[in-house]
This record gives sequence, structure tokens and C-alpha cells, in this order.
Amino acid sequence: MEKELQKAWIAGFIDGEGCLSISKQMRKNRPSDAWRPSVTVANTNKDSLNILKEEYGGTLYFNKEKRSNKKTGVKWSDSWT
Repeated sequence: MEKELQKAWIAGFIDGEGCLSISKQMRKNRPSDAWRPSVTVANTNKDSLNILKEEYGGTLYFNKEKRSNKKTGVKWSDSWT
């Protein structure tokens, strides 16, 4: 995939499937707190997430879904984060 096209795809994928967050880390014996940014993306297609991992690093976790739709009884799909 062309680099500019890949960057656009990644931006859209994170926008649609991801979460950007900043958490405050209070540390004992330190004069100030630390701030930790994170990007989390979840999807049922592991190959899509591997593109992000290869380009930017990170770790993939498998999420075994136990829930199901209350009305239909259909099991939710397993996913990767």
C-alpha cells in the first residue's frame, strides 16, 4: 500500500475503531504527576490490526467474547485489541 494512502487508511481506522486517551499517573516520592497517552484499537479482523502493529509497534491481545445478543441469542464475535 502506498505510504500516503496507508497513513490515510490508518487515520480513518483509528477514528472509526479506536480510542485516544491520556491518563494521569500519580507517583509516590515524585514532585509531579506523569501523564501517559495511549491509543487503543479493537477489531475482529486481526490482519487490520497487524498493519498498525507493524507500522507503529504495540501489542495485540485476543478478547474471547462471552456475551450474546439478548434478543436473538447470537454470540458476539471474538476480537483483537
